[in-house]
Amino acid sequence: MNKLFAFYRANAGKGAGIVARAGDEPVLLVYDVIVSSDADAAWLGGASAEAFVRALQGMSAERVHVRINSPGGDAFAGIAMANAIRAYPGEVVVHVDGYAASAAGFLTAAADRVVMAQGSMIMVHKAWTITAGNADELMKQAAVLEKLDAQQVELFAGKNGDYDWKAALSAETWFDADEAIALGLATEKAGDAPKQAKALAFDLSAFDNAPAAVAPVPDDEPAAPVAANDDTAEIELRKRKARLAALKG
Repeated sequence: MNKLFAFYRANAGKGAGIVARAGDEPVLLVYDVIVSSDADAAWLGGASAEAFVRALQGMSAERVHVRINSPGGDAFAGIAMANAIRAYPGEVVVHVDGYAASAAGFLTAAADRVVMAQGSMIMVHKAWTITAGNADELMKQAAVLEKLDAQQVELFAGKNGDYDWKAALSAETWFDADEAIALGLATEKAGDAPKQAKALAFDLSAFDNAPAAVAPVPDDEPAAPVAANDDTAEIELRKRKARLAALKG
């Protein structure tokens, strides 16, 4: 089975989508697989770039916090989210609460500050795709993947231009907090360990070097999903559960 297809299928419905919390310093949670659109999120679950950008652009605070526990997903969606972070007029602090893997790592590269929790990791790897066709079509897709990998190198080189990011991508490299700080990927460790923790919900079997870990859970008030209103949120949740049940069946 194609790695990317297996990754999405194994992680369907495991996360929380995009979650927003208001306050003097608003919080956006990306605790899910990253997908491109709200339609994708409604079908397979996931944190959509569309919802993330919409929520971030609706904020006006001087400082915004983005908390990540994500195995990655759609690379171009991750790039769109990273660009939204970069364009935000205030300070954006990214917290890696569990994993910022693959496309989720792009968000750390765009942040003003990156705070890593105990046991958290950032992962980079070469891009994957799902494709079919003749030799000419496959070669075109390979060329797109090569360009995407070059963009990843450029993105992370903004944090450290002396590191061999091309080799890191090829090796599927997982950076713990100390390594990330030493490279300039992160700025600091979280001061306090979370009061609660649960086993990481995501299936990382599609990756070659994924470590076992425990994912921290923010210990503040329960989150409110981003939605037009409570009725809409309930309807969408029921639709999502029905679709996921059909997928798993």
